[in-house]
Amino acid sequence: MKQSENESGMSDLDASIIKRFETALTTLIGADQKDEQAVFQAAAKALGDALGYRWTGVGRYDETAQAIDLLAFYADGSFSDCFSYPILNTPCADVYQGQENCFFENAAEAFPDDQWLQKIGAKAYQGTLIRDGDQILGHVFAIHDRQGRQNDFSNFLLRLAARWIEKEVRYRRALRDLKYAEERAR
Repeated sequence: MKQSENESGMSDLDASIIKRFETALTTLIGADQKDEQAVFQAAAKALGDALGYRWTGVGRYDETAQAIDLLAFYADGSFSDCFSYPILNTPCADVYQGQENCFFENAAEAFPDDQWLQKIGAKAYQGTLIRDGDQILGHVFAIHDRQGRQNDFSNFLLRLAARWIEKEVRYRRALRDLKYAEERAR
């Protein structure tokens, strides 16, 4: 595939990737950091807009660790209602087994027991964990009904969104700890 160069000497493909990265970063940085939900939504939106996938989100284990509760869900360019789903026999289960940058082609075929993937005709799934040290906090994911490609850019964006949420979780914990220490010092 031949790539044309623009005035800056970059290929059109390079310029497209840079623009999508800038869009994702602007979305993440623009989130209201005082609102945890806004941080989750920013991560989902950044992934959806930059990767061009139809469904993106942030999820975490429910209290039983048998299901995933969505914390933010971005579908077809807008936020949608969050929902819970059993984790057994889903691509998310593989993510929670510790596979960094999980990718599945023909996701609906690979996970025939996942009713939602069947319903939407999922072709591509990508996901990565959100961690705090060794503790798993949740995951970010991107799903599309067209074939996708795992590449350095998509892996990077998934990791960026996950690390952004990790940073926010640590920041909130530090604020709580500081408030607690100040109260005890009084």
